[in-house]
Amino acid sequence: MFEKIIEFHQNEILQIFAKYKLQYFDEINDCQEIPQWLQNYFNAKINSEIYNLKLHCFANNWFDLSTPEIAASWSAFELALHAKAKFDFRTINSWVLEATQNHINFLIRPCWTLLNFIFKENIELPISIIRQRLLYFDNYQYLLGGIGIYLDENELNPNNSISKEQMNLLINEIESEFFKTKTADEIVDILDPLFEFFNIYNYEDEFLPISALKIFIEDNNWKSLENALIETQKRTNAILWTKAQVKEFLGNYSNIDFENARSNQIPLFNNIGIGNLVGTEDQSNNNLKEKIEEIPEEINKDLE
Repeated sequence: MFEKIIEFHQNEILQIFAKYKLQYFDEINDCQEIPQWLQNYFNAKINSEIYNLKLHCFANNWFDLSTPEIAASWSAFELALHAKAKFDFRTINSWVLEATQNHINFLIRPCWTLLNFIFKENIELPISIIRQRLLYFDNYQYLLGGIGIYLDENELNPNNSISKEQMNLLINEIESEFFKTKTADEIVDILDPLFEFFNIYNYEDEFLPISALKIFIEDNNWKSLENALIETQKRTNAILWTKAQVKEFLGNYSNIDFENARSNQIPLFNNIGIGNLVGTEDQSNNNLKEKIEEIPEEINKDLE
């Protein structure tokens, strides 16, 4: 899903790499046009490569980090790699695609993505490995921070590891507690990175595919909200919603009389619809509708 949007971002980023001839690790980190989430991914990836290399080297008894000279040499080697590790085009292309897919997956369904990216096929992992894999992510700091606090508190456990089931319960608890008191405005602010990801043409009126919003709601197990979203979409034939519409929906969904209301009577769409996408018409809405129609057809279909 959203393959064309992912491809758009991937191409945009690869153009930046080509424009500045970025090959070395410090150049990538210093480039202000490279988004933070991509820098995080590259940093986490190189840290993982160094960690695996370290395990391989010190599996041999003749590598002994307790020897001061070897420890100092290895530290210098790590610093050099963090500055001057060099990437060929194939690696850059592969990592950019991985990072972009990981980023959109995390934005749309953070709980599922975190759990499955961290544990993959494992049923239990050491805390040190979990910490490494958390570094691949950038947004939703309330969730990443909550997990970090839990890891700190359990660092000294005898087995020093956490099961996938424990992590799943933790993530659900953090999400539930965090959103319990959040207003519609606050939730939409939290979704800012998701709106930005889909706003590939930098329109003033940012909008979000309802299919993406639905996945986010499913990921948080908000069943009544999910049912209201499905019914609202069915009544209005909507594909995309602006930030204002998402706010209205989150604020009013429990009060919508689906049994009796026609699409243009549902509170969400009284004044802020997107033309015939939602069943209302006015000049300001037509302006946004025209912008949406400017989107290339293959990308427009990708939003449905």
